[in-house]
Amino acid sequence: MSSSSTPFDLPKRFSLSAQAAASIRKAIHDGTWEEYLPSERRLCELFQISRPTIRTALHLLAREGLIEIRQGRRNRLLTSPRETSHRQNRLVGLVTPEPFAHVSPTAYQGISEMRAHLAEHGFATEILVCPPRSARAQRRKMEEFVRQNRVF
Repeated sequence: MSSSSTPFDLPKRFSLSAQAAASIRKAIHDGTWEEYLPSERRLCELFQISRPTIRTALHLLAREGLIEIRQGRRNRLLTSPRETSHRQNRLVGLVTPEPFAHVSPTAYQGISEMRAHLAEHGFATEILVCPPRSARAQRRKMEEFVRQNRVF
């Protein structure tokens, strides 16, 4: 084995366009924009990413039915922030008894692939570390997570 090879596969990185789509989705949900999104150029400036990446993110959102892409015109929101807040929460909480950095390489790769797949389909993920102290402490931590993320 050469010094540059590893005994395990490196984790896959999240697609930048999926991350941008998740950020735009959250901004829509939070009511940052009304009726129309900013121009692609402005979105590039806001998110500090390239136009092709923003376009891919916008196409993801269009496939979800959140926006309508119109050639030569501003991209229109198809749902108001109020309507969006009543839609299902697009956040998945991943519960683990130890920090993500401490899991085995195989588990790390599997979780990374799952998070990338979820991100491609419009779901954000958040790691929730619940050490196995007591059932009561775990329940409190889960309840806090649900409350903070407005999960119903």
